[in-house]
Amino acid sequence: MALGPFATQTVSAQPSGRVPARPFSVTEASITELRSALEQRRTTSREIVTQYLTRIATYEDKLHAAITVNPRALAIADSLDRERAAGRIRGPMHGIPITL
Repeated sequence: MALGPFATQTVSAQPSGRVPARPFSVTEASITELRSALEQRRTTSREIVTQYLTRIATYEDKLHAAITVNPRALAIADSLDRERAAGRIRGPMHGIPITL
């Protein structure tokens, strides 16, 4: 399965000038841990989505688990990060990507 630009595209997950206190990894992170990291500003939605897209690109050829990946995933994450920064949080899953 081709993942389009996500398989080869390098993206910058860190906004300019922002260095997290410690790196946050989505590997085996629970929704509660993702939410906490977002609330504490240890990560962003863009960083989470970037890590998941990287994992999909790394493992998809072996697992064949992703039928499709939203090509707008990073743009949506950026929009949700802007909303969070402005104090507009839609709900407890705000900025946390899901897979069906």
